[in-house]
Amino acid sequence: MHPLEARRRMASGRMAHLFLRESKLLIGTDYTKDPRFEALTRDQGMASLALFPGPLAINLSPLSPSQRAASLPLGRPLRVFVIDGTWNTAKKTLRRHPYLSQLPQIMFSPPFESRFRVRKQPFPGCLSTLEAIHHLIDLLGPVVGYNTGLREHDSMLETFDHLVDQQVAVMERLTESGDVLHPRRRRLKGSTAKT
Repeated sequence: MHPLEARRRMASGRMAHLFLRESKLLIGTDYTKDPRFEALTRDQGMASLALFPGPLAINLSPLSPSQRAASLPLGRPLRVFVIDGTWNTAKKTLRRHPYLSQLPQIMFSPPFESRFRVRKQPFPGCLSTLEAIHHLIDLLGPVVGYNTGLREHDSMLETFDHLVDQQVAVMERLTESGDVLHPRRRRLKGSTAKT
């Protein structure tokens, strides 16, 4: 997770991390001296991939479950590195780190528009980190032995939707009352109280 993303009140990558057992959340831009990251890169017991839509990324969307299985490294549990940040910071993070930049990349064609209505997406088809992870579970769950039919991972989206709805409601109330939350100072216009 990029440090700028970590400062946001609604960081969907942090939310996804809280839902996912055994996930690791590393905050920074340069992981070359991070002992936790180095331990992950040395672990040969897992096959590592990066979720990133690079030019050589395998698009999982049009593939059948058997084709998805054939496109993944076999014989080892799967670890997926997800870079949480803006598109620009994610690209820089991937390019900056030799381990990440050399990982095989996977991607998908987003099947829906982002539900993250409180943040503007840079172009249509962009999803929040949480939405991307949720959809990746839909695509790879059956391949790696996770029963997606139980829909247990949908609790991620349900919680996300609830928080987004609450944030939108607050923004609408502020707009209707004439109070506008200043984006930089995080205080209400005309008020001395910090929010």
